[in-house]
Amino acid sequence: MSDDVLVVGGGIEGYAAALSALETDSAASVRLLRQRSDRFQTETGLVDLLGYEPDEDGPVDRPLAAIERLQEDHPYSRLGLDTVSAALELFDTATGDQYSGAETETNALLPTAVGRLTPAVRYPESAAAGVASGADSMRLVGFESIPDFDAELAANRLNNETPLSVTGRTVRAPLPADLDRTEIPEILDQNRSVDGQPIRAALAEKLQPTLDVEPRVGLPAVLGQTEAPAIRTALEEALHVSVFEVPLGPPSLPGQRLESLLSAAVRSRGGTIEESVVSDVEEDDSRITSVTADGQQYDADSYVLATGGVEAGGVVTDSAGVGEPVFGCPASLPGDRLVGREFLSDHPAVRAGVEVDDRRRPLEGGSAVAENLYGAGRVLASPNVVAEGSVGGFALVTGYAAGQRALEQS
Repeated sequence: MSDDVLVVGGGIEGYAAALSALETDSAASVRLLRQRSDRFQTETGLVDLLGYEPDEDGPVDRPLAAIERLQEDHPYSRLGLDTVSAALELFDTATGDQYSGAETETNALLPTAVGRLTPAVRYPESAAAGVASGADSMRLVGFESIPDFDAELAANRLNNETPLSVTGRTVRAPLPADLDRTEIPEILDQNRSVDGQPIRAALAEKLQPTLDVEPRVGLPAVLGQTEAPAIRTALEEALHVSVFEVPLGPPSLPGQRLESLLSAAVRSRGGTIEESVVSDVEEDDSRITSVTADGQQYDADSYVLATGGVEAGGVVTDSAGVGEPVFGCPASLPGDRLVGREFLSDHPAVRAGVEVDDRRRPLEGGSAVAENLYGAGRVLASPNVVAEGSVGGFALVTGYAAGQRALEQS
């Protein structure tokens, strides 16, 4: 197998790198080797570019403007505002009308399952009616079979901490008692019959008595995988309210939907996606010449490392220290331990990763590990992207830059 660009890894950064390379040259041969199939199960589906500035109270209103105030060594500053904007445009093209936020430069604040508001610069259309900037009150409705979402608790917290008027209610949804949460979307997609009634109509009938005067209703994010827009429309027409989804913890359905969108975008542009684990890397004269994955050898002109951070296994630690296991890149670690001494402190693991030069090439002792290897996403050393609310944006922007560099140098 021979390609112009081979992306090793997955996540938002891997897909962004592949799409960026294909955008740079539509005739390029680009292959994405997904090393793990569950990367998007931890994604909420929301893309946060920059939610909080250092030493500032409250969320950022205009993230692109705030980027210009970041320190010079911040990844966004190093890459430049034009690259950040281009990465967002790439995402908008890939996700089309399934995502909102492109029409404004402001962050949206969306409710979470624990009753907090989280800033996002792009968010699924299924969550759009829940944007907190709307003056309308809302009702959150949870299902007894989904303990991940305590609607009453979430509503109380939102009422206490925001100007919103929010009420909460939990109902017994018309679902089989032994049904796993991951099976609910399929039942709704197929509109299966429950007690002689199509499930969508039965769910609307169950929700109707819980409603009062609120013009919008938030439900747990389980409303279908392939037929989500149709399911939401059916509920809105039956209930005469706007319906939005509240993201849940893993496995995240909005995250899986996002991967489906990005995967379709890569394939529609001529890219190839395979699920395969790299076991060996060949190098000659400071260049990667090939990788072997599941017994198959892959040759490419350029390679992108997008295997994720500590949580995804892209950065590991052993008796020799901390490093990146696929291409053998060294990694930096702030301090002498991965985990901070205090609960919810600024854990070094969040910032641990591979250092790169201005061409996005991983470094070892100040020199490039390989002339044709480029890094993207959480495998890279970074600011505390969790604290500053830039997890998705960091992956998207660095992936875009790495894919562009890789194709230009191939």
